[in-house]
Amino acid sequence: MSPAFTTTWVPATIDDPEPVFAEGIACRWQADPTVGTDNVLTYAWAPADRADWDALAAEHVGAEDSPWFIESGERGEYLTQKVDYWVQDDEGYGSTYLFTGDAVIYAMTKDETNDVVGPPTSAD
Repeated sequence: MSPAFTTTWVPATIDDPEPVFAEGIACRWQADPTVGTDNVLTYAWAPADRADWDALAAEHVGAEDSPWFIESGERGEYLTQKVDYWVQDDEGYGSTYLFTGDAVIYAMTKDETNDVVGPPTSAD
């Protein structure tokens, strides 16, 4: 997570993440992990290459009536959706994947992808 990310919620790893995150980490944050709830924050990061990204995008954008679309941004390519749902950022974006060129990030909104960073590298 970004050093700027703060919450009083507790993280818990996801035991069976989406296949694209099998080599990375996926976690949910919630106020009390002992209570069953859908009031959670979900974030994920994994190393990925263009083939991984293309497969993920095809899976989401492929359906004729899919709400998913791809757009470019400052950090990379976003696979996102704008739907009328209870979880969306100020711009109306909901669930979003971000391809940075060497990793895939997931957050519950496009804006929240800024909270997810990969592990430090020797260049950091």
